[in-house]
Amino acid sequence: MREAVAEARAKTEQAVAVERAIRDMAVATLVSHGETLTSARRKAGVTWSESLQESLQRNRMQVVGRIKRRFTRQKFRVWKFDANDPAEKRRRDRAREISEAIHLIWTPATVYTSDWSEDYEVAGSASIVRLHQIPHPFRAHLNASGAQFVNHRTGEKIIVYSLDSIKGARLNQQGDRPQDWDHRGAFRVERISVDGTRSPMTMQEIGLPEGVEQFGYGWEPPRHPERESFARLDAAIHATYRIIAQSSLTSASLAWALHRRSAFGEPEKPLDLG
Repeated sequence: MREAVAEARAKTEQAVAVERAIRDMAVATLVSHGETLTSARRKAGVTWSESLQESLQRNRMQVVGRIKRRFTRQKFRVWKFDANDPAEKRRRDRAREISEAIHLIWTPATVYTSDWSEDYEVAGSASIVRLHQIPHPFRAHLNASGAQFVNHRTGEKIIVYSLDSIKGARLNQQGDRPQDWDHRGAFRVERISVDGTRSPMTMQEIGLPEGVEQFGYGWEPPRHPERESFARLDAAIHATYRIIAQSSLTSASLAWALHRRSAFGEPEKPLDLG
């Protein structure tokens, strides 16, 4: 009997976890597309009491964490698990079931909200250069970020990539020291038609000022690091074409959405999931 009750409790906890994850992702998506936090929670169906309870729980966890770090001097260690431990196996199975349930519910929302979606199987500038046969003499140094977006209705694509290393262009053959690179890189944003023709896109088309695509401290004035410059371009394309991110978003996505909107500005087109 105890096992049956435990199984029923686990199923209930799984359903609650899926509901909270979907709700958090919906709120984070609305916030990242220009909604206020209050409006996003209302559109996602979050009641006032639920918002208050979550805020209290979050504050309580932060206070407890600070107390533990101050008085116990707890050291952070690498988390290890025993794959043969039955309890650990059950926990991992539950986590996989929750992830699959979230994916099944969230994926239709990402398809019907916009004609565009991000192709997560193509990531990194090297993959994009290889896929679209873009000429470049230094393929070994294509280590910058990259992304591809696909219009499922027309077949068009938008690609973001860089022909520079994350350190910019190489100045000599050693390439191991900071002074061996110029630290002046730049991303390219291009539209690919159905027949494969590539045409450059301006920053104004995705609501950003010119120069945002550049990265590295070698520019005058210095630009943002490579990852941050790419994040700005990626966020702007998501907002402009109303693209919803995949279901791998975590509960931290709301904090990232708030930071991204405050750092990169509010998009012009708020998203309506209803």
